[in-house]
Amino acid sequence: MEEEPAFWAWAIVEVLRHTGMRIEEALELTHHSFVAYQLPTTGEIVPMLQAALSKLDQERLLLVSPELGEVLTAVIHRVRCGQAAMPLVSAYDTLERLSSAPMPVLFQRRYGPENRAIPRNYIYPCLGDALSSPAG
Repeated sequence: MEEEPAFWAWAIVEVLRHTGMRIEEALELTHHSFVAYQLPTTGEIVPMLQAALSKLDQERLLLVSPELGEVLTAVIHRVRCGQAAMPLVSAYDTLERLSSAPMPVLFQRRYGPENRAIPRNYIYPCLGDALSSPAG
């Protein structure tokens, strides 16, 4: 029972640490956020995250470091649970009071018989529990 909230606390902290995103921005990431960018100088293709930054109301590209890539791979592996594709889920925005169209949200989890997007009100207690747990 403690493993799932601990995983999501670890995942969100690592995504925030490597990207500088806010929690709500990270929770909006989807499988479609990954893009391949070809460097104009060398022609090398590098993985990037296309992120919508809510504070600035604009998008930016963030380089996916090897460390961030490992975290995102763990998240995708967990969500897919052996399936070929990411499940499509609707995310509810509590501030705008709207549900999104179904999409492959990265931060989603099993809730009973279905997958649901992880809301902020789930992440905050996960983070609080992780911070209050004795180091082991």
